[in-house]
Amino acid sequence: MTQSKFSLADLISLLTGISFGFICFLGFNFYSFGDMRLSIFVASVITLLMVGTSMIAIRLKRTNRNFKVRRIWEIFFLFLFTSFTVFFTYFPFSHYFSVTNNEVEIQSKLSKNLGQVDKLYEDYKKYYERQKGRYEGRLDSAILNYELGNDTSQFLELGLIQNQNISYEVQKRSFIAKFKRDLFPRDFNVKRKKDSIYVENSKKIIYKWKYKPIGVFEIIKGLENVIASTKEQLINLSKNGDHKIVPFAPVTSVGELKILFETVGKPTTTSMVLGFVVWVLMLLSYFTSRRSNKNRRKKTSTGEFNINIDSKL
Repeated sequence: MTQSKFSLADLISLLTGISFGFICFLGFNFYSFGDMRLSIFVASVITLLMVGTSMIAIRLKRTNRNFKVRRIWEIFFLFLFTSFTVFFTYFPFSHYFSVTNNEVEIQSKLSKNLGQVDKLYEDYKKYYERQKGRYEGRLDSAILNYELGNDTSQFLELGLIQNQNISYEVQKRSFIAKFKRDLFPRDFNVKRKKDSIYVENSKKIIYKWKYKPIGVFEIIKGLENVIASTKEQLINLSKNGDHKIVPFAPVTSVGELKILFETVGKPTTTSMVLGFVVWVLMLLSYFTSRRSNKNRRKKTSTGEFNINIDSKL
């Protein structure tokens, strides 16, 4: 009776190898900080090596030719497969679990960085209110000094004019309205809402990153640009018009996250246990396969050899 060429155990071995390769892909993707192409290449090589060496060992056990030679090769490929399992379990398989163990710290730092986008708008709004109050105070002071016949340089510097048809109060309101148009335009809240949506969507990805680990790199890589872009826009906005005020000067700091993904730590207990389970499952077909004795020579007591050939039914 012959063995099935591709059994259920073979299928389990193959699927286990692919699953192991996928976790290695995620681990190396963390290590390479989101380099998809390199991660796919490395994971593919690992999967081929793992599946290839295990399947060769299984086939050698089942083969019925050159018993002594195939036995040596069988042991060699078992050793090779075991070495690959130990090596790749250490890295990059275990690296995935090492990084996910830092999930809370990564989420906290990312949320803090994302919070800077909203904080920029809040800080700018406070900056605008302060500058508006100071600008209004300067207008009042300039008008008062002009009416009292004191220093009129500020009156002229601010662009106020003496006109019987236009009162100073009307001019002041006109200047304040222009100040608001320049520094706090109508589309300000539109831009803020757009960035707020980006922040909220990013936070959803961050807190579900274990289920979508690749998406988090898009946020990390793009976040610094988003913060820098928002900061630049608000600084330029504060320079609109000729109001002679101090420009907006926010302080931002993007926390270092790359090191949390790139640092290779010690294998976790979970990764080592799973690595052993992978080793067992990928050799399941090997353990359940019957060794072929066909064409195996046995030495008799008289020094002769008998060749036992299995009869076919």
